[in-house]
Amino acid sequence: MHTLLARFKHPFWFVTLVSGSILLLRCISLLITYNQTRQWLHLAVGGLIGLLVCVHCIAWWLAYPRKTGKMHVPKYPFIFGIRLIAVSQILAAVIMPFFVVNYQIVVFLLLVVVPLEIGIIDKFRWVPLSIVFTMLGAAGMLATDLFDSPNRLTYLNISQYLPVGMMLIILNIAYLVLLLWHFRLRPDAEYHVRIDLTTQQSLFFIGICTVSIFLVAGVLIFLIRSSQIERVGQNFQTIAEINAERIGNMLEKQTNSLLSLSRRETAIVEGILSANVNYEGTNEEIHQFLIAQEERWQTSEENSDFVRQYRTNDQSTALSKFRGTHNFYKDLCLTDRYGGLVAAQGKNPPHFFYGDEEWWQTTWSYGQGDIYIGNLTLDPETKFASIFIAVSVLNFHTNETIGVLASTYQIRDIQQFISRLNIEEMSEISLLDANGVIIASAHEENINQSVETDIFTLDILHAESLKQSDWTLAKNKQNRPIILAYSTLSSTSQVNLDLLRSLGWQVIIQDTQANALAETTRSIKIASLVALLVMVFVLWGATITSRIITKPIESLTHTATIIYEGDLDQQAELIGPVELVTLAQTFNALTSRLNALVENLEHKVVERTLELKMANQSMQKLNERLQDELAFAHAIQQGLIPAPKPDWSNLNVICYSVSAREIGGDF
Repeated sequence: MHTLLARFKHPFWFVTLVSGSILLLRCISLLITYNQTRQWLHLAVGGLIGLLVCVHCIAWWLAYPRKTGKMHVPKYPFIFGIRLIAVSQILAAVIMPFFVVNYQIVVFLLLVVVPLEIGIIDKFRWVPLSIVFTMLGAAGMLATDLFDSPNRLTYLNISQYLPVGMMLIILNIAYLVLLLWHFRLRPDAEYHVRIDLTTQQSLFFIGICTVSIFLVAGVLIFLIRSSQIERVGQNFQTIAEINAERIGNMLEKQTNSLLSLSRRETAIVEGILSANVNYEGTNEEIHQFLIAQEERWQTSEENSDFVRQYRTNDQSTALSKFRGTHNFYKDLCLTDRYGGLVAAQGKNPPHFFYGDEEWWQTTWSYGQGDIYIGNLTLDPETKFASIFIAVSVLNFHTNETIGVLASTYQIRDIQQFISRLNIEEMSEISLLDANGVIIASAHEENINQSVETDIFTLDILHAESLKQSDWTLAKNKQNRPIILAYSTLSSTSQVNLDLLRSLGWQVIIQDTQANALAETTRSIKIASLVALLVMVFVLWGATITSRIITKPIESLTHTATIIYEGDLDQQAELIGPVELVTLAQTFNALTSRLNALVENLEHKVVERTLELKMANQSMQKLNERLQDELAFAHAIQQGLIPAPKPDWSNLNVICYSVSAREIGGDF
């Protein structure tokens, strides 16, 4: 039981249980989103993440601590399981762009997880190779994204809280780094390993190459994107200027139509001249007369003779004829030099006397004659906008200003012109009034809406001194970055330029940076794909190079280990650069000397042992001879000793022995 529980302390469980739980929650959230939106792409992405969860389950089943007659070796199911998970993560990253656009925002962070997982659970020497395969997976992801499948989700669609999602990924990476230090790099860790030289060299080369390529590619991509943004912004500005000039020409055309009417119709000139002649007295008396006429006009019925004389005369007939050929004009009125009504067409004029009105005074301009455009109105129901245009009437015989002709003009032709523009090239083109309200747009639903609250927020639109045209970067109501260009009205003739710009109208063109830079983004993706493929080959080459460099050192280390175990005949291979070959030769020479000294010492030991053995044998023979002589002497000595005294019952025998002073012979 203790052994089974100990297996759950393996870092495999700390890594996979967290990643599997995150994937499971993400899968559930996507299924909930699919149930709400019924978009099959959410289901497809959820199914792909569900497959990753299934792979985690298979890995858990393989690594589950159990007994089947014999205890499993712990490391093999763990290593197989984490490799299976790593491969599935790389393949999922390659497949995901079929369903989600711009997934590379987070995929690079997700792929960082793979080498960390391998480093925590698998052998360290596989980390460089896992980095190579991770980069290859990133390249495959970009290649898949270039297919540009239609109706793909954006990452914002599948993650409403992008900052939170990014933070969770970063926290997961930090968690894996902590596990790597705790389980593998900490000196007293249970699974502590020392990083071999090949792995160190590979990681060093990989780090240098990765940073270098990323820096170079990043700078180039930044410069390319910046230049493309500049180009697109200038193109948008040019388009805004062209359309602002077209709209200005259309307004100028309408003022010219009124001017042409006042000069073409003799009845209008004659009627004004007749009215001017009928005034008598001083200017003050004339003004009082007109005030009285205004009061009479306000109290008269529409079908009264007083009103009808101004609505059924020859001048009103000429105005009606003009109205018949110019459908966007309505409510025309004609005044004399004092602002008194001469003729009217359309609705009954609200006043008889207009001499005190600002628009009339501007148009009369103390008898100099001018043009007035203003008083914009917008119907909230029909979304039709109208402006008030007034022009001075000139006596073509004397070239003298004699009266004022005014009309309400519906700018439906301008609204239709903007709505017919190719919105595929620009996602939003609008005509704004001086208050920032949209009066014409390619999207009719935006008309009569405030540009600040419903399209984008931009303080320059309300600056006191606007540039004639410019472009800038801003954000729309979805807080997405956009490219925006604007231009004030102008005209080809430049005659009424100040008049047009005094309206404060602007043509606005804006598009999201993603749409505006679609081709640039595709080019950047292709460049990034090439850079990643180059990086893969460079990293692969760095790994092979590090192995080539470290192989002689590993061989020398292996030889030293064998010699340490007692095999002095082992020789180091002469491979690698000159320095390592010299080191191997020196090492081999030292080994040969050591082997010779050992062999010489062994030979001397054998000789000395043989001499000692022979000396021992000689001493043994001498010892044996000495023993024989001592035994013989003992026998002689025993022969000289008398026999024991007799044991007689009647006689006591007393004996004693005296040693001889000399050895006798036969004498």
